[in-house]
Amino acid sequence: MIRYIVRRLVEAVPVLLLASFAVFMLVRLVPGDPASALAGPNATPEQVQQLREQLNLGGNPFVQYVHWLGHAFEGNFGNSIQYRLPVGHLIRTQLEPTLQLGIAAYIFCLIVGIGLGILAARSGFWNYVANVFAGIAIGVPTFVLGILLLVLFAARWQILPSGGWASFTDDPGLALKDLILPTIALGCITSAVLMRFVRTSLRQVLQQDYIRTARAKGIGERSVVMGHALRNALIPVITVSALQVGRLLAGALVIELVFARPGLGRLIVDGVQARDYPLIQALILLFVVIFILVNLIADVTYGLVDPRIHQ
Repeated sequence: MIRYIVRRLVEAVPVLLLASFAVFMLVRLVPGDPASALAGPNATPEQVQQLREQLNLGGNPFVQYVHWLGHAFEGNFGNSIQYRLPVGHLIRTQLEPTLQLGIAAYIFCLIVGIGLGILAARSGFWNYVANVFAGIAIGVPTFVLGILLLVLFAARWQILPSGGWASFTDDPGLALKDLILPTIALGCITSAVLMRFVRTSLRQVLQQDYIRTARAKGIGERSVVMGHALRNALIPVITVSALQVGRLLAGALVIELVFARPGLGRLIVDGVQARDYPLIQALILLFVVIFILVNLIADVTYGLVDPRIHQ
């Protein structure tokens, strides 16, 4: 298992290099000029050119990439064009709210998706409930669901706060209240997708011969499902649950704006608007690293569920 993990980490290096190169070049294809945006509409061409030289925006892009990559390996992603602060500092200050929301939504997705999928695979009533839930969750966009939750629970009933953020280390109760609505809005669609895969996979496993044999031996239905069928049914589900991390990251950027939460979502939107190349490059590269790590965890989980996979 350790050899497999090391091999996957080594394989992730060229992926990171290719992703960093693609991001570095693609952000420069976005219409607009950072120097012009920063200088303002009243700046003269000479002032814009001078600012461009100060920001090191000229020259060969391939040489710039090599220079940026060398500093990135040292943990230095440059200074933000817009904020005039180190990019690493900006990301560290905004990372906690996004991770908080992403982890909460992922836990919500696993609990609701796997739990409802198990019930739907065994019961006609719960299958109907699951279909209704999936139809609503998948059919309603994330930001629309967030707005509806705000209108009902924050504006009309005033049960939960409409936005904001608090750290669990400062005020756990307030942090939990601030997380409820964004977590539901962000996690509904991913839990619906996961529920469908769990239901289909579990139904297929429950039709296998060894399941019939277990039932013929008089083993209780709960033990058959939880002890025998679920373990094998979760193998394809692990892949789907890992892929949902990308959807959660993308959705978190929107939900943070809807619920007026700080985080990487607002940071990347501001970066795109200002054509802040160093900030955009570092943020997207961070998302790539998170996605690679989650998929590595999923591969390790395969071996825990079925040790034959890595033999």
